[in-house]
Amino acid sequence: MKEYPSTSKEFKVNEKIYTMKKFTLGLQSKIEDDNISVTLVEALKTCTNMSEDDILGLDVDQLDAIYLDIREFTYTPTDPEGEGEPKKP
Repeated sequence: MKEYPSTSKEFKVNEKIYTMKKFTLGLQSKIEDDNISVTLVEALKTCTNMSEDDILGLDVDQLDAIYLDIREFTYTPTDPEGEGEPKKP
């Protein structure tokens, strides 16, 4: 399967480099549904190549920061000039 650079990017945490991907449609629908709760661990498992042990070794601030980075990466407008419509948050 071919990967496109705009759908993933690298990030570094605790001296290791990982890859983050944008939210999947399934995860987005769960996040937006008030009747379903999604944990930070579930979101990181889905959107990064981090192992469960790596994720569980993070502190709460790191979990929050990575989740926010993924969310920002997912919902950032594709047009760098800001003329395109941003995706729905």
